[in-house]
Amino acid sequence: MNKEIYLVSGTHAETYPKYRERWHNSHSPLSLRIHRLWHYNRNVVTQTVASNEPALIGILEEHFKARTNLLIPFRFFGNPMVIIPRMIEVYRDINSFLDYKTIEPWPLREFHIR
Repeated sequence: MNKEIYLVSGTHAETYPKYRERWHNSHSPLSLRIHRLWHYNRNVVTQTVASNEPALIGILEEHFKARTNLLIPFRFFGNPMVIIPRMIEVYRDINSFLDYKTIEPWPLREFHIR
C-alpha cells in the first residue's frame, strides 16, 4: 500500500478547536472528493510527551491503492480540464487554516506481512 503521511505543526489564523473543526468538516470532505484516496486517517495530537517538542497538532495519513495515484498530478488532482482549478482549490483551502511551512510530507510504502 502506498501512503503519504503529513505531520502538521501549528496553525496560523485560527484557534486549535477551529482548526480541528475546519480540518474534519471542510478539508477532509474536499480531499475525499478530489483525490483518489483508498483510505484517509486523521490523527489529532492533544499532547506531547516532552515539553521541548514542536507543537505537533495533527498527523494525516492518505492511502492510495496505486503509487501513481499519489505521484502523478493528473491522477492525484484529475484530468487536464480540472487539474488547475482543483490544485488552486486545495491550496486555498489548506492555506486558509494551516501554514504550509509547518507541514512535513512523508511518502511511504506499507507492507502487510502475514
